[in-house]
Amino acid sequence: MEKLALALVLLIMGSLALSEASTDLTGKAFIFPEESEPKVKLIPAVNKDFTAVTVCLRYFSDLTRDMDMFSLPTRSPITGFQMYVTQSKHHVIWVGDGYVQFYDMPHKPNEWNSFCGTWDSGTGLTQAWVNGRHSTRMHLFTGKSLEMEHFILLAQKFGAQGFDADETFCRRAD
Repeated sequence: MEKLALALVLLIMGSLALSEASTDLTGKAFIFPEESEPKVKLIPAVNKDFTAVTVCLRYFSDLTRDMDMFSLPTRSPITGFQMYVTQSKHHVIWVGDGYVQFYDMPHKPNEWNSFCGTWDSGTGLTQAWVNGRHSTRMHLFTGKSLEMEHFILLAQKFGAQGFDADETFCRRAD
């Protein structure tokens, strides 16, 4: 299987504090050579509920199926905050019990792509940026917070049935 790298350049999450002993991941690359259980699981030193989330990542892939890029599970049965790219290359952001799809965003197979997503509980506004181009602002999950599950997953989602290797992003991430 060809190796793919998902590049996580910047991970900024509203109201998340990491311990002083934590490692700065700026400029680091993660390689996910095969479909499997999660390989990158980040555990914050402080656990708080989220009222806003912003995530930016870079990825390089030749996959032609759905790819889970980022997952922030919650303690409840609802999805926390999740970002993925569909087989038809639509970029999707899930927040709580709903999601929005962003169509016609620039996506380049076999090249580096940037995917940023943001959500704010106060306004409910959700927006994506793909390769420097911003989407329309969409309304989603207003006035609620996300109860943190105490870990963050890269290249894999954590759903009600646990992990699904068929939806794993297996290539390279920085």
